[in-house]
Amino acid sequence: MNFPRTVDEITPEWLTQVLRDGGAIKLARVESISATRMGEDSGVTSAINRLELTYDTPEHGAPTVLISKQAVTEEAIRLGMPHVRFYETEANFYRDWAPKLEIKTPKIFFSEFDPDTKHVLILQQDLNGMKAFSGSEDCDIEYALSAIHDLSIVHAAWWRHPDLDKHSWYNVFTGDGSPENMSNLLVERLEKVLSFAGEFVPEGVEELTRKLAPNMHEMGAAITQQPKTLIHGDFRTANMFFDHSESGRPRAVVFDWQNVQAARGGMDVAHFLSSSFTVNTRQAVEHRLMDEYHTTLIDHGVKDFSKQELERDIQHAVLTRVFARFGGLSFGGQKMLETEQGKNNLIGMLGRLQMLIDWNCDEVIPK
Repeated sequence: MNFPRTVDEITPEWLTQVLRDGGAIKLARVESISATRMGEDSGVTSAINRLELTYDTPEHGAPTVLISKQAVTEEAIRLGMPHVRFYETEANFYRDWAPKLEIKTPKIFFSEFDPDTKHVLILQQDLNGMKAFSGSEDCDIEYALSAIHDLSIVHAAWWRHPDLDKHSWYNVFTGDGSPENMSNLLVERLEKVLSFAGEFVPEGVEELTRKLAPNMHEMGAAITQQPKTLIHGDFRTANMFFDHSESGRPRAVVFDWQNVQAARGGMDVAHFLSSSFTVNTRQAVEHRLMDEYHTTLIDHGVKDFSKQELERDIQHAVLTRVFARFGGLSFGGQKMLETEQGKNNLIGMLGRLQMLIDWNCDEVIPK
């Protein structure tokens, strides 16, 4: 496939043709592109750049800023990622699925993946200027309700949908090797975090995690069983902006679709609750948000799915997130202690594990 592999390969001539082919411009021609690498921590497995465009002549509606997302240049990382299919999943999602969903996503100007080299290029709308919440601050309830409402409409539309099994590019759960390997790895990650941040881990979380470890593989596999739907996989306010351009409620514009899966909808709900609020706020709003999600599901045609089943799915989902949470913190958490802001972020991330205790998640761990 012939498309730019690095940001330096995106030329004015190539971009002009892409924008014309997609109808974004008619007569104007891109004269220059100024690329700025976005935060080093904003794309661990991807190279993300902000592209400022100038044209030879003004044209109404011509985009002046685009966001480019490409594979990392390091071949070892790029070629080591097919087992989770991040690149392929996101490129195919934007090209084939985004137009079908009842949820707002960034406007896409180009989206392609090369299965041979594992290169990818996604050119998307710049969302700066819209309302956003950082990962460390509370999402206002008005915005949270709107995001959950739209999420549940998507889940309802794809609930038990036969097309979910027709695509091989889903980032489905496969685990990290054998059940024994996952168990050992979780304990290893836990103990690494305890060694430098044990004082910030909520009471009861260590015991629960050790109890979970022998069952981690089984718990993870269970989230892909029916009733399953199309889930985002990383649904949290850090991966969305809010658009006020339409009348009525703010609409979430959701990005970062590299974790799309066919799995149980409680995964998205649980991740939103655990990652978009401080502990006290989450405790105050979680049942209202869960009610909004369940009511909207039922209103849009989902049958035979009780609120109790949703609660159990959320418990399962919170448990499955433990593996990734301790994985990320065992890798980069100690470095976060080097700055005051980093330390505060670390404390906040560990504190949010309190949801494991609040939701009595040990109830669903196999005995």
